[in-house]
Amino acid sequence: MKRSGLGNVWKGRAVRWIAHWARIGVAALWGFMAAPGVAAQSAPPPDPGVLIQSFQCVVLLGKNRTPIRVQVISDPALTIVSMAERLPNSTDLRIRLNPTLMNRYRPVARLFWLEHECAHHTLGHTLRRSDVDPAQMGRDEDDADCTAIQTMIKGLPGQAPMIDAQGLATIEADVASLMRGGGYYKPGTERAQQIEACARRVGG
Repeated sequence: MKRSGLGNVWKGRAVRWIAHWARIGVAALWGFMAAPGVAAQSAPPPDPGVLIQSFQCVVLLGKNRTPIRVQVISDPALTIVSMAERLPNSTDLRIRLNPTLMNRYRPVARLFWLEHECAHHTLGHTLRRSDVDPAQMGRDEDDADCTAIQTMIKGLPGQAPMIDAQGLATIEADVASLMRGGGYYKPGTERAQQIEACARRVGG
């Protein structure tokens, strides 16, 4: 999910940049399975506190491509798993997560939710005005899902993929468990099918 503040204070496209050392640390902590032929990392599954400390999302904003680090914040009062937001009229970008709800998902799915929220920032969704129509917001959710899963499959430049086929299947199963639709959200089963379709386009 994403939420933007009033006003668009930036111009230009927001793009993803993640510190190389931070991503290596995340992979080592989480022990996600690599692609076939690449040795997998091994580590105990993280709790949401580890996610908050280790996950890094940095967005380059405007013509000068100014790097802005997205804050990851624990919010037990949040009624959904996670949310991307920008504070009104500022460059304060955030990802909020509910640690209790996040714990209901398996580790690789927890990473997917954070990649999904980071994608909202890097795709520029949180730079828009807050009065976006529901149809566009639905497309934003689809795009964030697709960007997140493709990032995890391809990995970042010079690094191994974050997931293999088993990891993809785990994410799809956990997303499919979200049966509630309504508003601009699709039912979990439909989202899982779209994630599978996005995954198939990688390398195609």
